[in-house]
Amino acid sequence: MISRLVKKILSLRYSISIDGLENINSQQSVLILPNHPAEIDPVIITTYLWDLLRPRPVVLETMYELPVIKSVMQRIRAIPMADMDFESGPYKRRRIMRTLEHIATALNQGDNILMYPSGRLSVTGEEKLGGASGVQTILNLAPQTNVAVIKIHGLYGSIFSKAPSGGITPDIFTTFKKAGAILLQNLLFFSPRRTVSIEITFNPPEFPRYGDTLTINKYLEGIYNSPIPEKATAVPYSFIRNTLPEFPSSTHSDNSVEDIDEQISQKVYAYIAHIANTSREDLSPQTLLGEELGIDSLSMAELLVWLDREFEIHDVALHELTSIASVLRIAAGKNIGVKPRPQYTPPLSWRQPSDSRPHPDLEGAKTIEEAFLVACARHGNLVAMGDEKSGICTWEQLKSKVIFLARYIASIQDQHIGILLPASVAGTVTSIATMLAGKIPVFLNWTAGKQALLHACEATQLKTILTSESFLDIVTSDLHFLESRFVMLEDIRDNASWREKLKSHRLSKESLSQILRAFGSDKRKSSDTAAMLFTSGSEALPKGVPLSHNNILSNIRGILHAVQISENDILLGFLPPFHSFGLTVCCLLPLVTGLRVVYHPNPNESRKLGRAIESWGCSVIAGTPTFLRAILKSGPMEQFRSLRAIVTGAERAPNELFELAESIDPNLHVLEGYGITECGPVVSVARPSEPRIGVGRPLNDTSIAVVHPEKFTPCEEGTQGLILIKGPSVFSGYLERSIEPFLEYDNSHWYNSGDLGFLQDGYLVITGRLKRFVKIAGEMISLGAIEDVLQKHLYSPDGSPTVAVLSQGVEGDSRPKLLAIIAGNMSRDSAQEILKSSGFPTLVNLSSVHHVTTLPLLGSGKIDYQSLKHDYA
Repeated sequence: MISRLVKKILSLRYSISIDGLENINSQQSVLILPNHPAEIDPVIITTYLWDLLRPRPVVLETMYELPVIKSVMQRIRAIPMADMDFESGPYKRRRIMRTLEHIATALNQGDNILMYPSGRLSVTGEEKLGGASGVQTILNLAPQTNVAVIKIHGLYGSIFSKAPSGGITPDIFTTFKKAGAILLQNLLFFSPRRTVSIEITFNPPEFPRYGDTLTINKYLEGIYNSPIPEKATAVPYSFIRNTLPEFPSSTHSDNSVEDIDEQISQKVYAYIAHIANTSREDLSPQTLLGEELGIDSLSMAELLVWLDREFEIHDVALHELTSIASVLRIAAGKNIGVKPRPQYTPPLSWRQPSDSRPHPDLEGAKTIEEAFLVACARHGNLVAMGDEKSGICTWEQLKSKVIFLARYIASIQDQHIGILLPASVAGTVTSIATMLAGKIPVFLNWTAGKQALLHACEATQLKTILTSESFLDIVTSDLHFLESRFVMLEDIRDNASWREKLKSHRLSKESLSQILRAFGSDKRKSSDTAAMLFTSGSEALPKGVPLSHNNILSNIRGILHAVQISENDILLGFLPPFHSFGLTVCCLLPLVTGLRVVYHPNPNESRKLGRAIESWGCSVIAGTPTFLRAILKSGPMEQFRSLRAIVTGAERAPNELFELAESIDPNLHVLEGYGITECGPVVSVARPSEPRIGVGRPLNDTSIAVVHPEKFTPCEEGTQGLILIKGPSVFSGYLERSIEPFLEYDNSHWYNSGDLGFLQDGYLVITGRLKRFVKIAGEMISLGAIEDVLQKHLYSPDGSPTVAVLSQGVEGDSRPKLLAIIAGNMSRDSAQEILKSSGFPTLVNLSSVHHVTTLPLLGSGKIDYQSLKHDYA
């Protein structure tokens, strides 16, 4: 009945003819394969085939999950498919394969499936399947299924196609509204009608059922585009005015490759020859990846991952990869003319007047969850945080989300709960919900590698890891070895009953004490473990660092006292919560003080982060120098005018960062700090009104002592020594209790930082890591200092490190050997001459220089020395 009603509605605007329907054998399963000229053609095809086949359409998840549409999709048993047009990681590729296997199973069980071979809307009217491998994969798994090839003609040029927008996919809701308005303007029955023809070829004898991807796709393209590709046809919008709509011309990409660096060309050609299983001599810039090489969509996704890893290219859509020339220009960072996705613009409520907001503050609370609930009560319905995926969230909404998730987490038996999420609203909600539920969140570093991740899981006996399918889709690391422990936030949300949601909402309206009692938080102590982090593992296997509520809250109080934050401020957070700086400063500090924060999940997406500063009006940004420098160089100075403070730490800030800030605004402060995961993490930070000396002064309640690294006797002011730290933000010891991180000094218990430095008029100056010093002929030589000097003579377009120096002890040789790993063109002789001219003694002698394309980095942006030691030392 509904299909007949839809037919009547369609007939008001379309004159539809269908040919070949009588040839379909409906007694056996049918794989229906149409071309895709417009967003309306799935409605037309499903409606006209419904009585005969009851087809189950394969629908992109982005469409399937839309409000209202989802209930319809569920009623007709549609199958959601992940969108491969944008970023995709190994997890997403496995999801797509599972969906294809599900489709094949449905066909083998007698269902009829409607699937678009191209997987996307046609841009020009011509159907280009390229290397899309879905059809071939399904037919391999369901070889006995029937095939119905459908050519639908006459829709390209309608408002549901890409023709009116010059190649941009129309918004489905906006377009349906416009279509409805057109019908009403024409009094329903007088609308000019578009002629649409549907031609069905059932089980064509020449169909290459057992062919490879390229053969099948060439055959389908021949039907869809025969005799010529569909051209845009215009139909008047009004029966009164016979005016035809005009179509803009599509944007064409510049595919010239004369200006591409030879090194880039060699890498691209070598990789494409590898994935296409062909020789370099068979390739040219004009070679098409799909049509000529048969590179399928999953291999295209691997190509995206490779571009990300090799050239740090992050903002590429799958459809941009057409020819080798397009890959060359993308790898070189050239503008190929593809229109970017529009920048998200936050709603007006985000920029609330400052006089309506309380001053960011941390009132007395013994636990982080209590401090969070106090902040919720203070801020009521004011905006709290936002990101591009979740939009903005008020404090009331935030509390309701946290309580809902905490109720689920509380039902899990385990004490430790893994969290695998980026800087995001979802990541922050999950972090505080886990604490409220009385569990200990274990923040996992997905960039650390399999060994480090399994070590973290085993050390904390992790059985449950909270993560998100939308996040895993874009992670380039292959985390298949953890998938059995994953619990998806999307599943928790979708599977919850309305009763459970109502109970959570009711509890969110209760008093602070009642909420705390509901979760047993009123019995928790400030000394209880609040979060479990793991060290970066840059030099050894990561160590478990349990931080108590008091450690983190004390650290936040010290930060508030040192860095003056106002109700006007908006923080941009992009460091992931597995990074202690990201957890304390970007995640928990806003939660317990009321500071507005906006998140972006990928710290490498410098251009997007630069645009986010402007669109969200961010005034404070916190991160490591490597990421910050790339952000400030990513766009015009006008993008950063809202900034008033840049807080940086985790590695030494180069002069270039200070110079960039000065060029943007002389009043833009760069506040360099020093921190260690075991200390909360912030130990010291520069104050806005004080001179730039080292990494600033220690936080309130934090004491620093500098002692001789071997004798542990006090050093005079200005004399380099080992840095010891004491204070309420210092942890109580590693999860691995066999590792002793403390020293007894001056009748007190001090944390041994392992860093070298000195105090000057109360300011802390860091000179290096003790482990990164080597004794040669009785003299302490800093490997970091060698790196700094050589780095200045090597170009790095994004500011990432280009030099790593390792020491290698050789048995029977009292003098260690020095190895330099260099991402750039510098010989050993040149490096040695630079060191000599920079004042290094002759005993600093590089035994060898190894050249690499890029240095391995950890998720924090630091060099992965552990990986380099494994490979070279």
